[in-house]
Amino acid sequence: MGVRYCMSYYTSLALSGTFAKYTASVILSKPNSSSSVILADKGESIKASYLHHLSKLNGGAVVGEVARNSSFHPKTLHKNPKFGLTLSLTP
Repeated sequence: MGVRYCMSYYTSLALSGTFAKYTASVILSKPNSSSSVILADKGESIKASYLHHLSKLNGGAVVGEVARNSSFHPKTLHKNPKFGLTLSLTP
């Protein structure tokens, strides 16, 4: 199992002036799965995602993601989860 930590800082110039943006993430990797937690926008938003490879079912994958922005009302969190399924089809 591999663990990676990432931190980045960058500045951008907007019409109203300059602003800075910070991002930190933790990524856990296994041969058949990967998960990550990303803290972004100076700590204002957080995103967690999970990917699992399905090698027994044509090499597809199942993906889940939850994102949260601190400016949202707490009751809106259940409206934001995203889930996906991808399958590789062979002719």
